[in-house]
Amino acid sequence: MNDIESNIINLLKSQYKLKIEEANFAKGLIPKYILLDRTRNIHSYIVPTLVQDKIIETYYNVSCKSDTLELLYKLQFSSLDRPLFLVFKYELDLFFLDIKNFESCLHEQKNIKTFLDNKIHANEMIPKLKIEL
Repeated sequence: MNDIESNIINLLKSQYKLKIEEANFAKGLIPKYILLDRTRNIHSYIVPTLVQDKIIETYYNVSCKSDTLELLYKLQFSSLDRPLFLVFKYELDLFFLDIKNFESCLHEQKNIKTFLDNKIHANEMIPKLKIEL
């Protein structure tokens, strides 16, 4: 997973020029990476993710669907006061998933596929983020 994490983070830093740093306070459900705004405040949390066969794997070491749903549910209701994005590569493109969309998807279909269908291509998401930064 470290190669996937570093690949995604390096891509976000080099190609998209985002200020991403490792959070020295990361533990438990607090993600490892933070996206900083121009004043170096935390804008959002970034979780590099591997998606294969509708299974989400993150550095939280979640590798089966039931654990993934449990993790996403906990993240949805955690005390994080900033947006949280799962970022993953799919067919050579980079996509973002906003964790705030998870609860409504879970209630509608009760499966991970609905959540994954809400992915946003990086070319669409990055300009929106940069406006906020």
